[in-house]
Amino acid sequence: MPQTVYDVIALPFEEGLLEARPAFLLRGDFSPVLRHSFGAQLVAEQTYRPAYERLEAGGLPVTAHLEGSYDVGLCVLTPHRQENYANLARAYRHLAPGGTLVCAGQNTIGAATYERAIAAIAAIEGQLSKAKCRVFWLRRGPAGADHPQWREWLSLADPQPIAGTPFVSRPGVFSWNRIDPGSQFLLDSLPPGIDGAVADLGAGWGFLAASLLQRYDRIRQLDLFEAEKLALDLAEVNLAPFGRSVGYHWSDVRAGIGRGKYDWVVTNPPFHKEGEQDIDLGVAFLTVAAEALRGGGRLVCVANRHLPYERTLRTAFSEVSLLAENRSFKVLLARK
Repeated sequence: MPQTVYDVIALPFEEGLLEARPAFLLRGDFSPVLRHSFGAQLVAEQTYRPAYERLEAGGLPVTAHLEGSYDVGLCVLTPHRQENYANLARAYRHLAPGGTLVCAGQNTIGAATYERAIAAIAAIEGQLSKAKCRVFWLRRGPAGADHPQWREWLSLADPQPIAGTPFVSRPGVFSWNRIDPGSQFLLDSLPPGIDGAVADLGAGWGFLAASLLQRYDRIRQLDLFEAEKLALDLAEVNLAPFGRSVGYHWSDVRAGIGRGKYDWVVTNPPFHKEGEQDIDLGVAFLTVAAEALRGGGRLVCVANRHLPYERTLRTAFSEVSLLAENRSFKVLLARK
């Protein structure tokens, strides 16, 4: 089986270069190699629900919020630059004095760049390359001897205002510093009369949900479903001023959200997984939406124009129509 970055991060321990001691894992996913190296000594922090569930199913202790200090820290780099620097600083903070921080990332996201940035403020003790990934490690010095750059990087995880809006977001979540154009087109194209019980699938940091509450005063209950807990926590902050009946569900939508519960479902479904187009992901959202709607309930969704979601909708719904389209997106309305 081809190795992943989640396997490569264990390489220094598998080769005997480092000793496996009580450790934490940031932004990782389940790997039999990691489980073999650390066993019950490893606790994973993961805020992305599908990965959280894979870690849990693999028998690794997992939490959405890491606490305490550890002898070893493992930090997996993501495609998001500012999130990576914040995670590296937070991982460093969770190390006991003398603890070892091991970082790994794919070459395509610039793992060597992060190694060079850290080398400017701390001594790199070793590095390895395998499977188009790079892993490097360093040791935390005595308490009080940390370079101030770590604090600057840590602050990158703080919620930040989105220019021209009343909302806040943070690096690492989808469309973190701007309104997603697909979501904006969906909002501009929404039909009148959205009311009753409403679900927002893949709610992100709450742009669509906040807009729904602002525009439709007959919404009785609005439920947000989002796989990334960092985004869902931001949505709760962004929707707090509305004071309406809102539910926040940290959930992998593909597992379902219940049957026959909602009058309306609104969604900008994802169609990428791990950087690759995955139409099945969007199809799963639409199928779940159909299950969740009451008879006569309606789905409004936005999609890139080239995505063939109409076939799925015509199978699951009695009526499907095109509400709006432009050069990039289309908005579809379906009635159950």
